[in-house]
Amino acid sequence: MDKILVAWMSLAVLNVGVFWILVATLRGVNVKDALREKDPKSQPVVALGAAQGQGAGDAALANTSYSRLSGYIGSIVLACFLWAVGNYVLYASFFDPNADDIPKYLQSISSYFLSGAALFAPYAVNKLSTIFKSS
Repeated sequence: MDKILVAWMSLAVLNVGVFWILVATLRGVNVKDALREKDPKSQPVVALGAAQGQGAGDAALANTSYSRLSGYIGSIVLACFLWAVGNYVLYASFFDPNADDIPKYLQSISSYFLSGAALFAPYAVNKLSTIFKSS
């Protein structure tokens, strides 16, 4: 009975801790502003939309950085998967009779994290091109 209580308390601490860290770090974050292109040479959002004959709602889309968007989506996917892996490892360490297989499991999913990092490639290329243009 003590093992079950420790297992559930460990899972609760992990999940409540992750939840509160997310709440604390994402409080006040404006996702639309975070996904906008930060190039100082780019036109203001309203002027860009008016120049292209778009409405105010379409103007915000015209200034969206798709490299930032792919990085944003990639970070959410990887964070959720990492959170799930943490839950699995804690659960399996208490309840799985084959708990010795956890290192093999973690080794097998390392390629997923490496390929998931490719979602950040457009953002990295965009940043590198900005650095080389300014120098």
